[in-house]
Amino acid sequence: MATVLLEGIPRQVDKSDLVYAIRDLLHQPEFHSDIGRPPNFDVQLDRDPTDEFDHNGNGTLTIAADDMVVATFISIYGEPDRPRLETESDWDQGELTFSLTSSSPAMDLVQELENSPFVDPHVAQGREARKRALGTTVDLRSVEFGWFCRDNRFSPEWQARVQTIGDLPVNTMPSLRFNADSNEIWISLGAASTDSMTRQAMVVIRFSRIEALLLDMAEPSTPGIIFTFLSPPALEMHENTENTFGEDIFGVNLFNLFGDDKIRRYRLTAFGSTQERITPYTLFAMRVTCTSRVHLEEFRRMARVASLPRLTDSVPSPVVARALFSATTLDRIEGWLQQLPWSVAFQALSILNAAALDPLELWNLRPRIEALVSDADFGVAKAGEALRNFATKLKDPAALIQDEESIFRCFESVKADARRASPGSVRRIRNPGVFNCYHATVTPTRILLDGPFLDQSNRVLRQYPAHQEYFLRVNFTDEDKLQFRWDWEVDGASFVKERVGGILEQGLHIAGRHFEFLAYSNSALREHAVWFSATFQEPGGGRITAQSIRDGLGDFYWKNLERQPAKLAARMSQAFSATEPSVNLPRDDDMTVLRDIEQNGSVFTDGVGEISRALARRIVKALNKSGRSKRFFIRPSAFQFRMGGFKGVLMVNPDLKDNEIRLRDSQQKFLSPLADIEIAQVFYRAKPFYLNRFLIMILETLGVSAEVFLRLQGEAIREAEAAIESFAGCAGFLDTNGCGTSYHISSIFLHMSRLGLTLGGLGPMAVKDGFLNRSIRFAKNHVLREMKHKARIPVKGSYTLVGVADFTGYLPPNTIFACICLRDKKPFCVKGRVLISRSPQVHPGDVQFVEAIGRPPAGSPFEHESYKNCVVFSTQGERSVPSMLAGGDLDGDEYNLILDPSLFPPSCDPPAQYPPATVKTLDRPCVTKDLTDWVTDYINSDILGLVCHQFLITADFEEAEMCRHRNCITLAELASRAVDFAKSGTPVERRELPKGPKLKPDWSVGEFASAGSLNKGTYESQTAIGKLFRHIDLNRAHKDVARQANREHRDEGGEGELEASLEELETVLNNLSRPRYRGSLPHHSISEAIRSSLQQNYIDTDSPLNPEAMEIVRRIYPYYTVELRSLSLRHSITKQPLTEEEVIMGTIASRTSQPRQRKAMIQQMRTQADELVKHVQAELKEIGDRTELEPDDEDFATLQRRLQVAWLAWRLSVEQRKTFGAKSFGLIALNVIFDGMRAVDDWRAENETRLHIVGRDASMDTHSSPVNPLRDVPESSKASQQEPIHVILRAQANVEGDAMGRCARESQEAYTSGDRARAKELSNQKKLHKARMDELNREASEWIFNENNIDRPPYEIDLHGLYVKEALERMGPAIIEARERGDRQLHVIVGRGMHSHDSIGKLRMAIEYFMLEHHIACQPDPRNVGVLIVKLDEDED
Repeated sequence: MATVLLEGIPRQVDKSDLVYAIRDLLHQPEFHSDIGRPPNFDVQLDRDPTDEFDHNGNGTLTIAADDMVVATFISIYGEPDRPRLETESDWDQGELTFSLTSSSPAMDLVQELENSPFVDPHVAQGREARKRALGTTVDLRSVEFGWFCRDNRFSPEWQARVQTIGDLPVNTMPSLRFNADSNEIWISLGAASTDSMTRQAMVVIRFSRIEALLLDMAEPSTPGIIFTFLSPPALEMHENTENTFGEDIFGVNLFNLFGDDKIRRYRLTAFGSTQERITPYTLFAMRVTCTSRVHLEEFRRMARVASLPRLTDSVPSPVVARALFSATTLDRIEGWLQQLPWSVAFQALSILNAAALDPLELWNLRPRIEALVSDADFGVAKAGEALRNFATKLKDPAALIQDEESIFRCFESVKADARRASPGSVRRIRNPGVFNCYHATVTPTRILLDGPFLDQSNRVLRQYPAHQEYFLRVNFTDEDKLQFRWDWEVDGASFVKERVGGILEQGLHIAGRHFEFLAYSNSALREHAVWFSATFQEPGGGRITAQSIRDGLGDFYWKNLERQPAKLAARMSQAFSATEPSVNLPRDDDMTVLRDIEQNGSVFTDGVGEISRALARRIVKALNKSGRSKRFFIRPSAFQFRMGGFKGVLMVNPDLKDNEIRLRDSQQKFLSPLADIEIAQVFYRAKPFYLNRFLIMILETLGVSAEVFLRLQGEAIREAEAAIESFAGCAGFLDTNGCGTSYHISSIFLHMSRLGLTLGGLGPMAVKDGFLNRSIRFAKNHVLREMKHKARIPVKGSYTLVGVADFTGYLPPNTIFACICLRDKKPFCVKGRVLISRSPQVHPGDVQFVEAIGRPPAGSPFEHESYKNCVVFSTQGERSVPSMLAGGDLDGDEYNLILDPSLFPPSCDPPAQYPPATVKTLDRPCVTKDLTDWVTDYINSDILGLVCHQFLITADFEEAEMCRHRNCITLAELASRAVDFAKSGTPVERRELPKGPKLKPDWSVGEFASAGSLNKGTYESQTAIGKLFRHIDLNRAHKDVARQANREHRDEGGEGELEASLEELETVLNNLSRPRYRGSLPHHSISEAIRSSLQQNYIDTDSPLNPEAMEIVRRIYPYYTVELRSLSLRHSITKQPLTEEEVIMGTIASRTSQPRQRKAMIQQMRTQADELVKHVQAELKEIGDRTELEPDDEDFATLQRRLQVAWLAWRLSVEQRKTFGAKSFGLIALNVIFDGMRAVDDWRAENETRLHIVGRDASMDTHSSPVNPLRDVPESSKASQQEPIHVILRAQANVEGDAMGRCARESQEAYTSGDRARAKELSNQKKLHKARMDELNREASEWIFNENNIDRPPYEIDLHGLYVKEALERMGPAIIEARERGDRQLHVIVGRGMHSHDSIGKLRMAIEYFMLEHHIACQPDPRNVGVLIVKLDEDED
């Protein structure tokens, strides 16, 4: 920092022109190439004593640069004969000189220049001009809050008249002013002052939350302004005092947190107890009256400057006092709700609390609601669901609710639809992995109720299946449903303790039922959500309370847990993690607990245990049978689990047998009896890897050029542009970017491509579907938006994999093993140098190099278990690699394997290493209040996002050092502590954060900033993420998507009607039930392609429909469309519901000034859409009726019935395509169809040999599965007069198999008809037949193998005639024995495939894939195609 004396400045030159001239000099590369950023500077001109000119020709130049830069500047430009300055105006530079002075600049100026980049004078002047334009105070006469009625009248419900603030009388009138810095309106309701203190009751309104402004000129001398809001404004008390401690004002205890000379702000729930009851309902509309027309015009002028909605006139007067929220009315409604069944009262209260109806409108519906409950066609459950659907319609702009008569019509319409619906249409939750979740959202002034919605269940909820409505998920948010976020001067901690802490301690009283705090899951706590429960009585059991539930979770008097509130609550949270029930261990002795592998205090097996292949198969089978999981395209090798007091990851150990499981000490979190193995996640696919802003900033710090990131971004943009060219290409694009996952769109598009369908173009196989095209455009916009604002850039050929440990100790230190298996592609093993990281990265050492070993050599532990799509870390060395990567472990953490060499930095920084976090420990066992206090502490101190964001801002500003700057290193350590806070209970205090730069980079601006412009307080970032941000212009994309969304809402082309009537549904279903009814099939390319494939290979699409299939579709389709409509309304950030395209792609297209809110909405929408789709799929697959029977296998007839149901559902969607929800319902049906096709193909492959032997004779058995064209395989060659033993054994096994299938079908029919005893009996018979069939097949397999291999040389093995499964079981031992003998080759006889469909030998294909999986080279014998030569001394390339 240096000061330069300016002399000889021409008098006519103003300061701005001089600043521009100096800028053009100092911002040349030679003055900042070493520091990365053009230096900031300040010019001050000495005042002219005569005031004739702006200055006297002299001044000072203060430069924020080192001495070398300043000396270079002086040497070039210090003398008058220097190079001429380039200026905007032509002025004589005369004798202007620059000379270095010895004086030091003022400290405040030094700090200002060091912490701020250069600001263009014109920009600064514009900001100051705006601030001055918004600087006038508008005097008010009154402020009223109330209700904006449907007839566009405002009903004032309470006047915001404050007489005293604390013990001080109010001595000023209300006033309104604009805060240009925060883009808010502050309305003071009055101030109370003393000589040393001023307090004001304040209403704070963000510009972005103002919906409309209405002018009230009923009293021209005191005109009024009516505000309506998108969300309630903040109620605050502002205080400017030197020392106020512990004084209670408006029910809030004040603490001096910000120093003696600061303004302190306190958030309130109401201005006193008199308004507290009606405040939640009356903050969406406000009326202020100005003291004169002059003040009104001042407001109008400033509203234009602030870009507020236009102030519109109202004729006649819009104010009518109606006393809608009188105490009498509210008391009457409260008493009535307590008389209703709770599920019905919950829905009625949710309508009132959401301001969907005013109290009188709701009260006038009372007779209709009571009649609904007492109606014999409904009952409590169906009445509650009908009322929830009514609440959804009230929020729908398309419902046109304008007056009381339209409310009644809407109610009666919902009731009529519910009455006509199938009796089974009320949601049937039969799968224990899902339940109906009731929600409450607590804001500063309101309690909003919602649901019930489908959600994934947890261990506790599964314990009480009959009482799940006694559990409530409670979120704590600000009024805009975002997490609490306070300005620095706001004492948010006190408010959270009062509002959130009070509810956690005292509970919630909802519709006559009292709920109290129960616990939380770790993921929910991050969203500031917890579980509450109400007391209930278990049939034949005791009284269940929140405390009794916590007591039953396990023994927490272990490792001092009972004295550590944060860690105790975190351990309890295991029982509340969302999981799928899987399997239980038959015996406790199946489980062993081992010590962790440790070196130098570093735990190499932290969070990972082992499981046998047999138990892993049981888990996969159980998940598949639930109908809620996808069919895994590989055998998963790792599972994230919960079991009793254990948690973490289970990885397959091929040496374990039966139900063996080995856990580690690090996985036991508390003592609890063993329970079912609950699965939180199955790791079966290699996830795409994406760059993000943090990783890009770190890699640029380490030396990776910005051009590399720009190239990768360009490739991703081109792929997005090309996404609409083909189904296969679009599938890859969607899969890479995670769009459409709930509806499995990428999988559906791949199947369409395989059917020969094309996306656009000409010909009978061309698909011209506006719905699909719009959906793809929505996905493309979502991807480009994430790329621009998050730098979420996919990197092809790099992957994100779950981490597991090499428990054998085979891998050397700092090495990994990773086998990547992509769908329909050959597996490959990563080899060579790999850059590895883990999100979030907030330290320059959070990326490291490791060495991947490639294909495992013979004899390695990975030869027989390749852990596909996992990264196996070494358990040797000084420190575990996961711990080097942002403090990772192996309890489910996923790691980024970066294989693109262009992203490799020259070297990596040493990894961070921090001391363990101090755990907050009490001197006594915890009680419930300790847990609730901990939750409030967490909400108050949850600043991880703030710490990480400041890390990025600081790294961007400090271009010379970037992430290595001392403040970034400090922030990285604080981020590590903030991550540990959820378990340690020791928070990061805001005052610990180093001071950040005042100005922010342009990439931090909102979505409404115009291209190329800089908002207030921003500068053009020169880092890679700044260049990436500016490289994408979304204006055109936003307009395109907005046009598409508007088209959908306007119902162009006849699509997108609100809903289908049930009468129309019956008509369509009746038409579809007619034999050979074609309907829209001939004109629909997708339908024709699927029908052709089904007809040829799977089912007779022209056969009469099964009545059961009709009933399933009749029940589930109306349910789905109503749920989808509700979902689209709940998650919209505008007044219009989401389009169907947005829901299926998992995006919200609307731009917003609050992207955090949209991100939260997208996440919630995806979660609920995922559960909805899973539930509908399970219904279409008829899974629910079969769960109690626990079948071991699915017979062919069951698979065919599923295809028939799904085909009917698809055809219905095509016929109903003009109605909302039909098109996405069809996508669900398509996924079930394609999944069913795969299941049939798998069934055929497993049963191929039996079909060969039985041939057509088996089809004559009346109890056998229906004949299918592909099942009519050629008869095997004629046997000799006396059948061989294996043929007899196979025939006997077939008889048992047919009996097994017959028992399974009859068992299902008995269960469906309600005869559960008979169903269970038949299920047991089926199991006996299966056991006999398996034993007979085992004997036949032994006989065939022995006969085939008598006198064969050791290097040959004949598997011909065995089932595929039997052959594979013998393949592994044969390879091991051959290698032990030292053989270089093994000849495997598999047959020519003459009896297989299309002469394709399935046994040969299975053996080839087996070799591929185990990285063993094999090829057909050129002299005999029925023989495979396995090369034991070569790896498969």
